[in-house]
Amino acid sequence: MPLTFTGEALKTINSTNYRAIGSHGELVIVEASHEALQDYGEVAVQQKANTKYDLMEIQNNRVTVKTTDFH
Repeated sequence: MPLTFTGEALKTINSTNYRAIGSHGELVIVEASHEALQDYGEVAVQQKANTKYDLMEIQNNRVTVKTTDFH
């Protein structure tokens, strides 16, 4: 089941952190590098985060998306 993005985001020096709700109602932070957002766009980054979440590629309720995830 995909993540539900709340629309809340916080920009940091290296990334943008999106707030999302997981399939079990848990808070999940999606940390997207600025490069991934610039190169692939927000929609593709969020889709990649959904894929990584579904594959259980999550640590401490955080999913990280970088440009290398698209290669």
